[in-house]
Amino acid sequence: MMNFFFCLITTLALVQCKPSKSDVNTNLKWMDNFKDVYLKNVPDSLKYLVPILDSVYRNDQKFRSVTDNKLYKKNKKRQDELDDKNLQIITKIIEKHGWLNIGDVGMVGAKAITMVMVHAGVRTKLKYYPFLIDAIRKRKIDYETVAVYEDKLNLMLRRQQYYGTQMMQYDGKFTLYPVIYFNELPSRRTMMGLMPIKQYLKFFSNPDIDLKMYSEKYSQIAASVKLTDSTPIHIDLRYILDSLKREKKDSVKIL
Repeated sequence: MMNFFFCLITTLALVQCKPSKSDVNTNLKWMDNFKDVYLKNVPDSLKYLVPILDSVYRNDQKFRSVTDNKLYKKNKKRQDELDDKNLQIITKIIEKHGWLNIGDVGMVGAKAITMVMVHAGVRTKLKYYPFLIDAIRKRKIDYETVAVYEDKLNLMLRRQQYYGTQMMQYDGKFTLYPVIYFNELPSRRTMMGLMPIKQYLKFFSNPDIDLKMYSEKYSQIAASVKLTDSTPIHIDLRYILDSLKREKKDSVKIL
């Protein structure tokens, strides 16, 4: 269920995307009239975070646009400054409260935390990766968040990705960043509750994404990003799911 709502926020942003004619991302206007039904469930002790995270999300997306790549390049310095400030805010929140979800801070708030951490540097990602896994064990976040976080981290380390969430350019076209055991990608995405890869690529509305080229030119694509042979950073969530099921059974027996 949570996976659906995370997709919903992204979809709302994409549906209203138009090439920006200004120096800021105008695609955030949807937030002004967006009714977050989960805000009513936010505990009193965390309500102070709602406006903070709303601002964080807006600043994270201020110069980012899926339809206007020039916007970020033109304002990279300004966006980097906003990212640094956002990161200080989010890491303090995670260290104090753990990795919060939509029941804790609403849909936009949860998305703000995820987006800021996805855009963080390698060292930060490695440091807070255990917080992410702990949140999964507590059933606090959806598997999509883990998939994107892991894939982005491995991309930054020039290692293969597991879930196919990251794209790259090769020979003037968009394609998948190298995926480990590509033939297992469909079942891996299904296990994580992710949409089929072809549907996911269409979700980005980019006709240049070419899986055939990926298959035929994998070696060249891997070489172009200087892919290492190091094992990707990854945790098999099947083990966590199995342990959670065992814990549930044990608790029932005790009762």
